[in-house]
Amino acid sequence: MLPVFDDQDYHRKMLELQEKLKK
Repeated sequence: MLPVFDDQDYHRKMLELQEKLKK
């Protein structure tokens, strides 16, 4: 995967990943 997504999308994905890891 290439880092070519918007800042918002990137932030959103990161938050989702963090939440998934937490749970």
